[in-house]
Amino acid sequence: MVLARILTNIIRNAFLRSIVLLSFLASMITPLFLFFYFLPLFYEQMMQNIIIDANKLGHHLFKQYGIKEEGMQKLKEDIQWISGNFTLERIKFFDANGQTLFSTNPKEINSFNQGDDFKNRVAKGENVYKIVPKGNKSVDGRFLSKDVAEIYLPIMEEGRFEGAFEIYYDITEKRDKLDQLIGRSMFILAFFSFSILSALGLIVLFASKRDLQTIEAQKMVESLIASLEEKVQAQTQEIRFNKEISIEAIAALAEDYDDDTGKHIRRIKSYTILIATWLKNEHRMLSDEHIDEMAMASILHDIGKLSIPKAILTKPGKLDEEEWGIMRTHAQKGAEVLERANKIFYARFGKNSYLAVARDIAHYHHEKYDGSGYPDGLCGEEIPLSARIVALVDVYDALRGKRPYKRQWSHQDAYDLIVSGSGQHFHPLIVEAFKHLAEDFDKTYLELADT
Repeated sequence: MVLARILTNIIRNAFLRSIVLLSFLASMITPLFLFFYFLPLFYEQMMQNIIIDANKLGHHLFKQYGIKEEGMQKLKEDIQWISGNFTLERIKFFDANGQTLFSTNPKEINSFNQGDDFKNRVAKGENVYKIVPKGNKSVDGRFLSKDVAEIYLPIMEEGRFEGAFEIYYDITEKRDKLDQLIGRSMFILAFFSFSILSALGLIVLFASKRDLQTIEAQKMVESLIASLEEKVQAQTQEIRFNKEISIEAIAALAEDYDDDTGKHIRRIKSYTILIATWLKNEHRMLSDEHIDEMAMASILHDIGKLSIPKAILTKPGKLDEEEWGIMRTHAQKGAEVLERANKIFYARFGKNSYLAVARDIAHYHHEKYDGSGYPDGLCGEEIPLSARIVALVDVYDALRGKRPYKRQWSHQDAYDLIVSGSGQHFHPLIVEAFKHLAEDFDKTYLELADT
């Protein structure tokens, strides 16, 4: 009887029908969206980084050791060092006929790989890879004690197939961190959905006992809606915070790879907010929403460094011409990764996300106001405002920090250099903002200084 009355009130009242529908959709779609969208995206990015590293390692090994007997002997002598420094579980090396010339399992040497993937894909120059979780069997029947990325890497010389590496990368730590992040996110979203449904239950229970047309009932409904809005706002803040720490975790991979600390990206974010807020207050150039997007996007400005060999990033001296050419590619490669992610978001929701701003920053934050920067040689207003801001704050933070190839600059020295670069390296208006905020920049650096 009571249930029938509740259902009748829901069916007759358009407001209750809308609340029930929206709550049901939110509780179902939100966790599914995270699981089917973000999780595959993170795994795909992780695998792309691993494949890039594997390609570099494979071509290095091929050029270093070759496929002759003396090269295989030298590889055997160095394999312990290679495995330890590149977190590799296993390495095999095949010639063009699929014969195993080298393996960390000596029993496999001189055996032949007759697998369809090897003959039909690897031998034609295609990378083949898959993730094999711990506890499962690898292609050769071994039970794995760690999560690994099993990668076949063909070695091509002038279009000819010369051989292939089979590399087992240990990805246990990376996968565990990603699973923990997704688990926390799922918990927060489940709590968010439960809160909505709980509040809905209170509304429906109240509506079943009172006449929804009376003033008293209306006031009670309004009170419950206000309470629900507060809960939704609180949970939205939690989700936003979780999103921000997720972005910082991804950006921190690039910083760790560059032997930097996570405090660098926190300082870049703080400097960006300082300048963007000044432009909003003094020139009405930006909204609060744009400032929030720019702040989050600035964290990913150097994500492309994951594609640069670590030896170049951490070289104690100046880079030579070839190394500098490789280093400069990080802007374009970082922009390409972020562009792909934004396209997926745009296809789903019909609009750009903060990733579009992050793409512009990654691509253009090394451009200079006079057109002498890279990668495209843009000048003046051609450079996106977000990239003009990050160009200045990134230089300031780099000057203040200590690196193997440079001394640590004082705030005054860094200030003088940036001001002298107005109209050449930096946009004059951004320099003007920096001059007004110089004390805040110094304070921010000291508060978030690397220890």
